Amino acid sequence: MIAAVGAAHAADASVYDWTGFYAGVYGGLGAVAFSADGNGDFATGTGVLAGGAASYQQQLDNIVFGVDGEIGLTGIADRYDAGVVPDGGNIQLDVLGSLRARLGFAVGQVQIYGTGGVGFGRVSDSFGGALDAQWMSGWTAGLGAAYAVTDAISVDVQYLHTELGPVTFFGGALRESARADTVTTGINFHF
Repeated sequence: MIAAVGAAHAADASVYDWTGFYAGVYGGLGAVAFSADGNGDFATGTGVLAGGAASYQQQLDNIVFGVDGEIGLTGIADRYDAGVVPDGGNIQLDVLGSLRARLGFAVGQVQIYGTGGVGFGRVSDSFGGALDAQWMSGWTAGLGAAYAVTDAISVDVQYLHTELGPVTFFGGALRESARADTVTTGINFHF
């Protein structure tokens, strides 16, 4: 009888339900390329990013679906030759975020998922003493994996590709776009 109770407890422990709300924090690395007027990349940069995320997920059998949102700050920047000022210019991705659908497959405490939706960000461009900062929107898609450490805490790793813009800068002088690839890891608290 003790063996039967132990076996039943082990079976219950292997069942994990991803249904519910969660919120957490994340950090990682990103690479960004900036282009203007469809003429190719004029600046590229790599750096770190960090932010917060929230989600609601629903699990049916092994299928998990839901909505994910995140927003983070970055320090990804690059200097470039503006062609009209001796010191060139500087461009930076200040903020990067998204609102995405998620579709995953779960086996117990492990979930593998694909995700895609709307991406957005804020880009600051400066040269010759002029500064222009604009919000951009576009699309994003990627893949991720999550592991439930406990009923209330999970960790994840995620890759996203994001395309933003084009948006007009400096009163119409340029139409700029940004392209980002990010890899992040996070910790999430389930409610």
